[in-house]
Amino acid sequence: MLEPSQIASPGKSERRQITVLMTDLVGFTAFVEQTDEEAAFALVSQVSGLTTAAIHRHSGTVKNFTGDGILALFGTPTALEDGPLRACRAALEIQLPTGSRQSLAIVQNFASASQPAPSCSER
Repeated sequence: MLEPSQIASPGKSERRQITVLMTDLVGFTAFVEQTDEEAAFALVSQVSGLTTAAIHRHSGTVKNFTGDGILALFGTPTALEDGPLRACRAALEIQLPTGSRQSLAIVQNFASASQPAPSCSER
C-alpha cells in the first residue's frame, strides 16, 4: 500500500522514460534437475550478486528477484537521460562469463514513442 507521501499530487507529477532490464539463467531448470539444492542456491546467490552489482554500477535499481532472474529499472527513482544506454551497458557486463555451466540471457524493454532504443552493441 502506498503512503500518502508516495502519491504525486496533480501539480507535481512528471513524465519520464523508464527502461526495464530482465535477466534469466539459461538452462537453470535442467541444472536444478541434475544437482542438489545447495548447488542451485549457491549458483543463484553468486550470479545474483554479480548481476546486482553490475546493475548498480550503471545506476539501475533492482525491482524484483524472480527466482533465477532479476527485474531492474533504469530511470527511477532518479531520472536518467541515457537510461537505455546504461541498461545496455549493464546487460553487456552481465553477459560476461559467469561460470562454466550457466550463462545469462538478457531482455531489454525500451518503451518510448519519442526516442528509439539504442542497440546494445553501441557503447
